[in-house]
Amino acid sequence: MGWVLAASGLTQGNLLSGCSLTRRTTYHIDRHMADEPRRKVLDFSPRADDLQRVIREIADADRHVYLGSHTRERMEERGITRIDAVRVLQRGHICGSIKPGKNRGEWKCKVVARLKGSREIGVVAITVKERRLFVKTVEWEDLS
Repeated sequence: MGWVLAASGLTQGNLLSGCSLTRRTTYHIDRHMADEPRRKVLDFSPRADDLQRVIREIADADRHVYLGSHTRERMEERGITRIDAVRVLQRGHICGSIKPGKNRGEWKCKVVARLKGSREIGVVAITVKERRLFVKTVEWEDLS
C-alpha cells in the first residue's frame, strides 16, 4: 500500500476507508466500475414559448426554411402555398406537445395560425439545432 495525503484523512493502512471503494471492488483506469448498459442521453424538451421564438426568428429570415417532397405534395393537394406555410411559422403558436426529432438537437412540433380570410392551417416543423426549419407537412385544421 502507498501513502496518500494526510489532509484527506487517509494514511498508510486505511487507503480504502475514506472512499466508496471496498476491498472487494477492483478499480483500474482502463475498466468500468460497473457493467451497466449505456443509457440514451435525453435532452430536456424546450419550453413552447422558447421554441416558438426560435421558429419565428428562422421563418422571418426565410432563408433556412426547407420543404420536403411530401410537404410539396400536400401543399398542392390542399391548396396551401409556401407563403402561407411561412406566415403560419412567423405568426402562429405551438399546438400540442414538443417531441424530440430523430437526431440530437432536433425538435418537432405543430404550429397553428389562422390566416386572413382562411381556416386555421397547421404546419408540422422540425427545428434543426435552432438554425434551420424542415417543414414535414401542412394541413387544414378541422374546426370544431
